[in-house]
Amino acid sequence: MEKRKAHYQLKEIKAAFADPDTLAHVTVSARNGARELRLSDEDIVAVIQALRTRDLSKSMTVYRDSTLWQDVYCPTYKRMKLYVKFAKERETDVYWLVSFKKNEQD
Repeated sequence: MEKRKAHYQLKEIKAAFADPDTLAHVTVSARNGARELRLSDEDIVAVIQALRTRDLSKSMTVYRDSTLWQDVYCPTYKRMKLYVKFAKERETDVYWLVSFKKNEQD
């Protein structure tokens, strides 16, 4: 399922990823994607802090669980179009950076 409205509050996402020194909740895939783009943890934080509501591409459910939502943003950073996806863990209310890569759709 998809929708065009964010499922999570952007201000909460920004608060969860505000400090490069405590950037813990990043999947291996997202971290590898950032490294492939030659972006540091500081760059990851800068991208997230610069997100705007108009950067939202969609909210979508996870294929294996239709109750778990992910918000997808497509910002531009250093002239690169990015694909950045977040999810929130139900049990702990912790946000995760699930995907961070070049946006190949445009």
